[in-house]
Amino acid sequence: MSPAKPRQRRKRDPESTRISILEAAKTILAQDGAEGLSVSSVAKLAGVNRGTAYQHFQVKEDLVRATLDWVSHQLLDAVFEGWDSEGERPEGFPQPDLEHLPDVIDSMAAFNLRLAEYAIDNPDIGRIWLYDVLSRKNPKEDVFYKRFELALKEMAMSDATKEDLDTEVLAVLMLT
Repeated sequence: MSPAKPRQRRKRDPESTRISILEAAKTILAQDGAEGLSVSSVAKLAGVNRGTAYQHFQVKEDLVRATLDWVSHQLLDAVFEGWDSEGERPEGFPQPDLEHLPDVIDSMAAFNLRLAEYAIDNPDIGRIWLYDVLSRKNPKEDVFYKRFELALKEMAMSDATKEDLDTEVLAVLMLT
């Protein structure tokens, strides 16, 4: 009888495990809403044991909040590629003034196209994100909405628009 090989332990990768858990939670949230989500069901879908999931998220509410925040950051990264969350414009992005208006329109069109393509390719994220933003007392707590409104506000305060433009209403209309 040959000696048994020692069992090799899997390398731990907490960040990768966390992402797997968040992906699974996103899937369940998109299909069943927060009511259909449990840490156990997410762990099963993510392929991790329940104890591991509870190490990352001790209660369902923490998992839901983390998933919603993660989804918002994914949306922010996809749509505002190259921008930081505080609104610093990427190099080469035109100033919103009359002189640069055609370039600004082209840039905003590209931004809107990325938003539309992302929404079409990721309807689950759109549903989750919209639910979260609509259920908040203050939508500006959401990183994507905050950055989106900031971009519209910058444009509205430029020479390229009319006076008294309500950017919050415009943001809601554009997202709709």
